[in-house]
Amino acid sequence: MNLLNLHDFVKKNYENGNYDFAKKNYENYNFSGGIPQSVNYNMFRRQSKDFQLGYNQALNDYKIRNKFKHYPVKLIYLINMLFNNRAIEIYNFVKGYSLAKNTLRRKKAHL
Repeated sequence: MNLLNLHDFVKKNYENGNYDFAKKNYENYNFSGGIPQSVNYNMFRRQSKDFQLGYNQALNDYKIRNKFKHYPVKLIYLINMLFNNRAIEIYNFVKGYSLAKNTLRRKKAHL
C-alpha cells in the first residue's frame, strides 16, 4: 500500500464514520494545569486524533481478521522529515497502528 492509498484509505474510513467509536476518547481528553495555548493545543488535538485513528484501526483489524496490515514506519518517518512534516497525519496514524499492533502481539505472546 503506497502513501497516497493509505491517505485515501484513512480519509474514506473517517468520512464513512468508521472511527466514530473513538470520538469520545479524544474529545473528552482533559488537560491539567490550565488552558493550553491554542496553537499547541490544536496541534496536539490533530496529532492525537490521527494517532488514535491508527490505534483503533489496528484493534479493529485484529478483531475482524485476527491479523494486521504492514506499514513501513521508518520509511514514512523519513518521508515526513524530507517533506517538512507534510505527511504528519500519515505518520501519526501509522505510529498509533504500530503501537496497538505491538501491544496486542505482546499480550498474545503472554497467553
